[in-house]
Amino acid sequence: MPLPPTPSKPPFAPITAPSEYRAGKNANASARPPSPKSCKGNILVVLGVVVLLGFFGEAHKTDFLRHGPSRAIPAKLQSVAVEPPASGEPAIVAHGLPNSPVGTSTPATAPPSPMDPRTPRTVAETDPSLSEAFNKARLALRSPGPAEKGDPLYAGVQYLGSNPGQRLRAQFRAGSVQLGQEGDASWQATFRYRPSGGAPNGQKAAPLPEAGGAQAAFQHETGVREWYINRAEGWEHGFHLAQRPLGTPGGGEFRLQVEVEGLKARPDRTPGREAGLELVHPASGKPVLRYDGLKVWDALGKPLPARLEAPGGSISILIADAGAVYPLTVDPLITSTAEKVVSPRAPGPGGYSNFFGHAVALSGDTALIGAYLDSSPGMIYDGAVYVFVREAGEWIFQQRLAAPDGTDKDHFGITVALSGNTALVGMQPDGGGESSARVFVRDGTTWTLQAKLQTPGSTYFEYFGFAVALDGDTAAVTAIAENTPAGDGSGAAYVFVRTGTSWAEQARLVPDSPAARQNFGNSVSLSGDTVLIGHKNDETGAGQGAGSAYVFVRTGAAWTQQAKLQAPDGYIGDNFGEGVALSGHTALVGAPGADVLPSTNGAGKAYVFIRTGATWSLQAELTAATRGELDIFGYAVALDGDTAAVGAPLKDTEEAANGFPKGERGVVRVFSRSGGVWRPEQTIEAADGEKDDQFGVSVALSGTTLIVGADFDDYATNVNAGSAWLYNLSSVPPGDTLRSVQMLQGTVVIRGLATPGSTFLMQRSSTGAGGWQQIGEDIVVPEDGHFLFRDPAPPETRGFYRLARR
Repeated sequence: MPLPPTPSKPPFAPITAPSEYRAGKNANASARPPSPKSCKGNILVVLGVVVLLGFFGEAHKTDFLRHGPSRAIPAKLQSVAVEPPASGEPAIVAHGLPNSPVGTSTPATAPPSPMDPRTPRTVAETDPSLSEAFNKARLALRSPGPAEKGDPLYAGVQYLGSNPGQRLRAQFRAGSVQLGQEGDASWQATFRYRPSGGAPNGQKAAPLPEAGGAQAAFQHETGVREWYINRAEGWEHGFHLAQRPLGTPGGGEFRLQVEVEGLKARPDRTPGREAGLELVHPASGKPVLRYDGLKVWDALGKPLPARLEAPGGSISILIADAGAVYPLTVDPLITSTAEKVVSPRAPGPGGYSNFFGHAVALSGDTALIGAYLDSSPGMIYDGAVYVFVREAGEWIFQQRLAAPDGTDKDHFGITVALSGNTALVGMQPDGGGESSARVFVRDGTTWTLQAKLQTPGSTYFEYFGFAVALDGDTAAVTAIAENTPAGDGSGAAYVFVRTGTSWAEQARLVPDSPAARQNFGNSVSLSGDTVLIGHKNDETGAGQGAGSAYVFVRTGAAWTQQAKLQAPDGYIGDNFGEGVALSGHTALVGAPGADVLPSTNGAGKAYVFIRTGATWSLQAELTAATRGELDIFGYAVALDGDTAAVGAPLKDTEEAANGFPKGERGVVRVFSRSGGVWRPEQTIEAADGEKDDQFGVSVALSGTTLIVGADFDDYATNVNAGSAWLYNLSSVPPGDTLRSVQMLQGTVVIRGLATPGSTFLMQRSSTGAGGWQQIGEDIVVPEDGHFLFRDPAPPETRGFYRLARR
């Protein structure tokens, strides 16, 4: 049998952007040089506060989506540079001066303060390795640098801290701590302890913080010491009480009061998290922080009853100390609403280049994450899948799945699907072995292999298992390089059904117009009796690689083709069908190679189709908030009811505060449908994203939960270990941001992105500290979310701008 064509998306070779859209639809150009991007700034909308805007260097776009170990791994700036200083949370939109240069971090100079004995939340770290030292250095507090000391935004700041994993930055001032989130300057939260008797006894000024390493503390009234510890899982906030605080009534419970400015505390109604509090966004009312995990114990280690309340939007910690032996330790935790998970092997020697997160699936409170280059003991790249479950609002690792008969380079976990207690995993052997897909089922908390799905005579040349989908007792598996009467490598898809515990093939699906070397089946989605199959290499009337997607429906046990979906504006190399998702009568199809007019090559689109009876029609075209060449928006798509998520893993994100480009970190944009109209809701980036992480290479939705894979994310010292981010979409803050500032022929031009239909006003000040006045007319954000503001007569000296919501 002649060798089939190399599939367009092999598990062990780089994905290259098709030449048709790499070089502006010039099919004769096999590559394109990196093209300079326009200057952009890391500018964030301020809702009632201010934003810092600078001028930055150019970013450059890579030529392809990295995929697999065969590509040389480029060095990452962030993996070798000193953690840059915090940019400060409110920031100023400044015209007239560039950003100050950033040097190395300045460690905190205050002597370490004796902290209370801690009960660690994770296993104690005992190996003084380089990675641990690096992680500790990233979490260490520091004093403001020379540039920050002269900046009015940092007035009174004694120490600065950054939590990359939670994307939370802190400013410590006398008696208070201000937390803000990198990438979202629309809110700040200031925490301030309020003694029960009002002002501290005999104390005229708020206490200054003491700091050492990742810890800071305030000595309040007699016997009350407040502290913060910057941990990977969040900012730990607690108290050491040498005695019951002065002014608290005797008997029963006593109360510690923490005032919160900028956010409003309220009880957390999330099932399993009712004991905690949410801190909600001032404009949207959505939670952006959690204050929970409260533990209180006495000097003997005895746990004490304690609870949280939120009177008037502040935080109250109520403690019952009957029979307690002082001192007491009070220990809650402040975290962001996004949660990152990594392979349990990521911190160790087994986590190198596992590409955890390349494939993801989600069903209720269970997440399935593929790591196709994971290695089992004694094997290389046999692959694995990791199961995480949500318990009490937190995602916990449950089990590692691997093929019992696995061999080297099986790439088990290259694709995954999940439905309830059933998981479907594809594998793509490299150099031999049978292609197959495996079914695992869960009983209680244990997953076991139930079936091995394959076709008679299946070989790795056919790439059976290249894409998989699952819904209840029905599975769909594609074999993109299977030979058919239409020619070698035309591709096919198979449907299997389960009866009891046995799986049997029900149908073999091929398109009505198959062609050799077209690799039908590069993506697949299943919903009830309908299956949607991507055919991104399809040569349509729009040209080679314009792409299509096929809909098949089941009547009884028979499957028939119902429709062939195509983009109305399709063109050569659009790769329509690269990603597909199906939910009921709605289909979502990604076309990552599509141009977005007037001249953005390969920015990418996604198309929504709806079914009425047996007829499918286009309902909407979805695009990224900002469009750049080769962003490949639409590479991964997910759909659940009226919510859609679209990944752009090569999307340029905004420059870092120090002026260095963050590069192609990737983003995911979430849309919602109301009355047949799709509107953008959020543009989501990884909290600790770095260049080439490929955040958005995979996405999945289940209700209001979104999971996003970033398979090239580094973890500790392991390059490309990979990660996945889980979001509660009802808790994600709005993605309003200022994107760039330019001085064009004496005019200040500010571009931004905000919720369509919202209204803002631009204000200007000569000092940034007061005297704000509105300039120009109100800004009404248009349908696509992009707005532009011009100040034709900026001040000759430095000027400051801020954006406020009407």
